Amino acid sequence: MKPDEREIEHVFHRLSRLQTAVIDSSSIIYLDKSGLLRPVAGALRLLTIPQVIDETGMPDLPVTIVDPPALPAGTVTDWLLFATAAARRKAMISEDRAILLKCEAERIEYYNAYNLLVLLRLRRVIEEEEFRLRERMLLEAAHYGKFVTDYVAALLQYMHKIL
Repeated sequence: MKPDEREIEHVFHRLSRLQTAVIDSSSIIYLDKSGLLRPVAGALRLLTIPQVIDETGMPDLPVTIVDPPALPAGTVTDWLLFATAAARRKAMISEDRAILLKCEAERIEYYNAYNLLVLLRLRRVIEEEEFRLRERMLLEAAHYGKFVTDYVAALLQYMHKIL
């Protein structure tokens, strides 16, 4: 199924204006494995919660650590992250389909690590050759499905059309 052109245009423009986002463990790991974490952190203010630092085992991340809203004890990290994004009215960066569907239902802006690679190219943080290298590394780490890869291809096609 080909992504809708109007949706691609809308998402592209939101992505181009993105300044701050809440990020989860899997996105941090994928970005780190593909060498994109520091460039993304230079392009965006990344927020996360202490539980993500614990999950990743990476204490020196280029992120701002914030406390999640008060929720019942035992609330899983993904839902704490969602609540943090919702309470702060910030976009969510996640690879977790359930979280992304919840964001969509609650009208919270959301992206994945692959979308952030597009953002780096859009903002000219990386050039085309580096984009392709990092894309290969990201796809090896993340194993995105066809819908996601088609969606990113549509974002890139739109970017090339307007730039």
